[in-house]
Amino acid sequence: MVHQSSLLHGVRVYDLEDAPEATERFSWILWYRDSAKCEDYSHEWFARCASEGDAMCQEAHSNKIAGGGVPGLVPDEVAALAMELLRQAAGGGSGSAAIKLARASLKVLPSPLPYDEGKARTYYEMAIGAGNPDGHYGMAHLILASLAREGRGREGQTPTDGDWTEYREAELRRVARHLEEAARAGHAYGAFNLGIAHVYGYGVPRMDEDLGGKWFVESGLPEGYFVASVQAASVGDGERERSHRGRAKALGYFTDWRRRAREFTGSGGARGVDLNLPWPVAADGRTPPTF
Repeated sequence: MVHQSSLLHGVRVYDLEDAPEATERFSWILWYRDSAKCEDYSHEWFARCASEGDAMCQEAHSNKIAGGGVPGLVPDEVAALAMELLRQAAGGGSGSAAIKLARASLKVLPSPLPYDEGKARTYYEMAIGAGNPDGHYGMAHLILASLAREGRGREGQTPTDGDWTEYREAELRRVARHLEEAARAGHAYGAFNLGIAHVYGYGVPRMDEDLGGKWFVESGLPEGYFVASVQAASVGDGERERSHRGRAKALGYFTDWRRRAREFTGSGGARGVDLNLPWPVAADGRTPPTF
């Protein structure tokens, strides 16, 4: 398959139905530069259609100039222009542009923007409106981070404070709803953390390890398959344990590079997002492991 860089793409590998252990994928990505001298003219590719108000072009133009610069502009000017193009793209309906602005506002992506959770929330809501599941995942993270801060502010107070407990549970239900929306839209990190929610009882009617295990597998992540293999081992299901552990290994779970690669690629489209949400201590005293 050959395509231009204006096509935003992502790949998820599904198992061969009759031989899941044999599923493999190899990718060879080759970039061409449209110059006999191999000079970079990517800052020109989307300039015209971006100036005409096309949201996809505005986001693509932002990406190209942020990565390669613009002749005649110093880095600070390039960064400011890239942010302005993202704002225009987000305003024009680009959910992925809104996600980048949200993460830039949280300083998990490098940017000249000041730290502003309120702006991040606004951009995540814009992304949700545009149908981007990363918006739901980002909102879940913001809610949990806020709960963690508020919980630290209550240190030394009685843990049976009814108002706080009721508020905490209501916020965890909001988190679970956002994760459900993300997971049902195919968001891998959302599915994995929805599994966490069911296993540890966060914002759901009851703890349910079986349902949590299904969401771990549905995530398609090596971390999800690994946790599912541990669950299978705990109930003595050796065949399922071996199958899930094999998938985890095939996808890189036991390698040194897996975590670095995950942090570099994020959940697709841009880095600046973590698989490990800041979950609080569960009602039974457990805390989810980190991966």
